[in-house]
Amino acid sequence: AATGTAAGAATMLANAAGPVMVLYLFLAGFSKLQFLGTMAWFFLAVNLFKVPFSVGLGIIDWGTVLLAACLLPAVAVGALAGRAVVKRVEQRQFEIATLAMTAVGAALLIV
Repeated sequence: AATGTAAGAATMLANAAGPVMVLYLFLAGFSKLQFLGTMAWFFLAVNLFKVPFSVGLGIIDWGTVLLAACLLPAVAVGALAGRAVVKRVEQRQFEIATLAMTAVGAALLIV
């Protein structure tokens, strides 16, 4: 519950829940496929939940919605490419790469 609360607050305030979730899921022992699936569903749910608040705060307008709709094909291409790549990456390589990118991302959030 604490991790979910921290991730929810971090994503609403600064879109910064990634590092929190990465560390939690790795410490929980998730495999790469479990990790990717959980991250995808978690952030889909969280971001859908944030939409009304973001609209109310003026963060999302019709231009944002139109841009998001235009980018949907790129999301599909990225998902298919990611699926092909993840099949070729060993669990340990995945963990190292993900933790390294998380460390860089977390450091950039601090700066």
